[in-house]
Amino acid sequence: MTVYYDIGSTGEYGDHICYLPDRATKPILMECSVPHMAAGAFLTPAEALEQKWAGIFREARAEWFRPLLSKMAAGERVTLEEIKKRVPDCARDSPA
Repeated sequence: MTVYYDIGSTGEYGDHICYLPDRATKPILMECSVPHMAAGAFLTPAEALEQKWAGIFREARAEWFRPLLSKMAAGERVTLEEIKKRVPDCARDSPA
């Protein structure tokens, strides 16, 4: 079973940013979900920090995750507890 965390999204059929902690080399999934089709790319934390992805992070209200990506890109370990502490209150209160 693959465990992933939805970090942010631009809507049900929009762009999604997911974190898959069990993937050693490319744990970030940038996915574009269009009805009946989906395209995506697995990225390293450093790749996810590239400027070309910044707009998606902004639109998905996931800029809060970028400092954690910086830590990962520097080789530091980021725990699930640390991620949970950084999740914005509005996302934490959203229904599942």
